[in-house]
Amino acid sequence: MAINLDQMILKILQCNSSYYSLIEGIVAYKNKEMQNSWECFSKHAELGNLIAIYWKGVYVLDIKKNKKLANQLFQKAADRGHAKAQVRYAISLSDDDVILIIRK
Repeated sequence: MAINLDQMILKILQCNSSYYSLIEGIVAYKNKEMQNSWECFSKHAELGNLIAIYWKGVYVLDIKKNKKLANQLFQKAADRGHAKAQVRYAISLSDDDVILIIRK
């Protein structure tokens, strides 16, 4: 679902001064600053940023251990052309039995 420019501007203006750039959010995640990274990914994902949607999926999978929600996020970004999300989503659809069959 696309949001229009007015909605996007309003969401940005509603963010407080602790609003992180996406790069800062990724750095925060890698530095294990989980609260800051989650807030950043969530806010940017709300604006429709594909990279943020992907990183929110990474966070949900790695930190919250919620594979179902992570797969939904990966699929959303993948469907809109994010290459890493496409790979993560494809892998998430397979299970160990499928991987074992392919290796034989």
